[in-house]
Amino acid sequence: MNIQSLKNFYDVATLRSISKVALLSHISQSALSQQLLRLEEELGVQLLERSNKGVELTKEGQLILKHVKTIIKAYERIIDDISIIKRNKDSTFAISSPSSSINSVMLKAIINLKDKYKNYSFKLTSMIGNSIESELDNDFADIILTYEAAEREDIVSLKVGSDELVFVTNPEIDLKGPLSFEDIFKYSFILLKDGPDIKRLLHLALASQGYDIDDLNIVFTANSIDIGKNSVYGAPTISLLPKISVEKDISSGLMKEIKIKGASFNYEVFLSFKHETHKHLKSLIDDFKKQAKSLFK
Repeated sequence: MNIQSLKNFYDVATLRSISKVALLSHISQSALSQQLLRLEEELGVQLLERSNKGVELTKEGQLILKHVKTIIKAYERIIDDISIIKRNKDSTFAISSPSSSINSVMLKAIINLKDKYKNYSFKLTSMIGNSIESELDNDFADIILTYEAAEREDIVSLKVGSDELVFVTNPEIDLKGPLSFEDIFKYSFILLKDGPDIKRLLHLALASQGYDIDDLNIVFTANSIDIGKNSVYGAPTISLLPKISVEKDISSGLMKEIKIKGASFNYEVFLSFKHETHKHLKSLIDDFKKQAKSLFK
């Protein structure tokens, strides 16, 4: 087993095609198939179901894929650190979050601080899972911004701000608020999975008014804020999105905010890091904390 075979398995699992990965990796399809078979033999389980339509992960393959993501991320961190040493940089500073909306905010923080910390290479990544502890323990990130606080004594979790979710729609839809919850059932709905637990918050809000979230006309679930926003731009749909990600779109007229009577979806953002990390990177972490507080007001 080697890192390249794991990367190839990850690519095949993602693209659901051996032929596409073979083409992208500049190896023959038969060589790639043999590599995947050897990986299955080493692990003692079948990872892929092969057919003329492509490949699908087995239950064992789905489990192995989770671990492969962790291995690849750790390997990439090793390569980054070695590259930084070769370039005589002090170190890499990795910021992680579970949400593209948070990452877009932290990108602004990196831009604001990069000149002050020229000897650091900044890396902005998405969390593999939902565990703050696992992300920090495996050194995948130096700091994490997320929607909850860690509960371990060796990890510091500080509230850096809050935001709210807002209902938005295409400006061409003739809707004037405030509306009732019942009105949103009349339109196609885009559910965002990237960010705070929007489905749970929406479920609780609707249930409190006697409605069932399953009755919403959910067209599809968007796994990134950009997909959610583009869906609202191009079609007569409604979505519930983080305000910090759509304020400019609303002010520029690309989308319209809808006020719903009795609707309030506030959430908090926390910055987490290990005590030990703070000892070595105190100035940098403290500056990122200040930046986060200024951006998440």
